[in-house]
Amino acid sequence: MKLEKCVNLYQRKSPEKLAEFLHRANIVVSPRIYGENEIPMKIYDYLNYGKCILASDVPIHRNILNSEIALLEKPDPVSFAKSIVYLRNNPEIVAELEIKSKKYFETNFSFEKMKERYNHLLKDLIHSI
Repeated sequence: MKLEKCVNLYQRKSPEKLAEFLHRANIVVSPRIYGENEIPMKIYDYLNYGKCILASDVPIHRNILNSEIALLEKPDPVSFAKSIVYLRNNPEIVAELEIKSKKYFETNFSFEKMKERYNHLLKDLIHSI
């Protein structure tokens, strides 16, 4: 499908270097085919950076992602390649998913949102003692 000129594969990166790659990426992928309980931590980074996410449509991703904020695809190479081409040819969809993923992160997982949840939890604990 002639994707070799627009797809780069990298080994795991340190958090310091990851930011550089995420800033440059147009589309990020999570092609998981296994796992049901532990969400890949990179998904939170992808959302925080407001990236267009292409992820395999498996339970582990559905624990956090949905079709409103990411493109979920069958976990096979042909489907993934077709989705990369589709996103590459539809920059307006990429832009829309970027906006929605960032907003979703800010609404659900931002530092302020996490502080709210911890404060609520602590208040509940204090009241139950």
